[in-house]
Amino acid sequence: MRRQHVPLRDSEVRNHITYFLKGLDIDTINNLKYQDYDQCFREWVTSTRHNFKGFELFEHSAFSNGTGSAFGEFIARYPDRRVRASNSEFVMARIIAKAYGRDFKSIEDDKITKNDLIILSTPFCGNGGTHTQHNALLHEADNLGVPVMIDGAYIGISEGMTYNFNHECIKDFAVSLSKVFDVMNYRIGIRFSKEKLDDGLACGIIAGDIFNKMGATIGIKLMKEFDGGYIVKKYKQKYLEYCSQQNLTPTNTITLALGDDVLHKEFKRGDYARICISEDIS
Repeated sequence: MRRQHVPLRDSEVRNHITYFLKGLDIDTINNLKYQDYDQCFREWVTSTRHNFKGFELFEHSAFSNGTGSAFGEFIARYPDRRVRASNSEFVMARIIAKAYGRDFKSIEDDKITKNDLIILSTPFCGNGGTHTQHNALLHEADNLGVPVMIDGAYIGISEGMTYNFNHECIKDFAVSLSKVFDVMNYRIGIRFSKEKLDDGLACGIIAGDIFNKMGATIGIKLMKEFDGGYIVKKYKQKYLEYCSQQNLTPTNTITLALGDDVLHKEFKRGDYARICISEDIS
């Protein structure tokens, strides 16, 4: 059991990557078209075990190095806004805000104002499910005109979430393959956006189909071989059995479980004793 999240190491996925890399040639990489990557990723996302409303509103996309690059561009797009994220989230938003000289305030420590922007993970990084204020935050953001980015880094290792992108406030949706296929070093991700953007992620694609084609080639191969529900289907039963044995509370994310605030206080992350059990079930 770990406090920090680490991906599942699935033997079939790892063997497939090894086999594929041995036969990879430079022409295959160089000839890849971004539209093929975009289409493959869209199909993979909708094959995950979740309910999507309004996903078709994201008419545009760009390659992202994981979801972190999407964080940076989202924050940079709104230079006069305070950055907001939960105190139980991954620290990336806080780090980027500091690097850009921007104000940061956790969602739990102050009310949302019209001068904010919000980054919200779904499934929520803090508890593997839904942030307790998820719907309220989106409604408040709609009312105040506050832009929101949804971080879907855990989308391929979870199930049962509802993604309602019909909220006007939701501008971007970022997804990564790092957590699901243990390929963080290849930086394979995508940013879906409702508006056409010309920023650090999109400019290379607009200028001449320039993006991380090595990572994208590997990503396409993995997404075609293993659909968005592969990891959940394979490990869910083992996950539930382990949670029962250890008296942990299961979540929507099969690498994360919730412990007791006292018995597992060393795992506390913001408001939750969130425990990563990926190594214990794989």
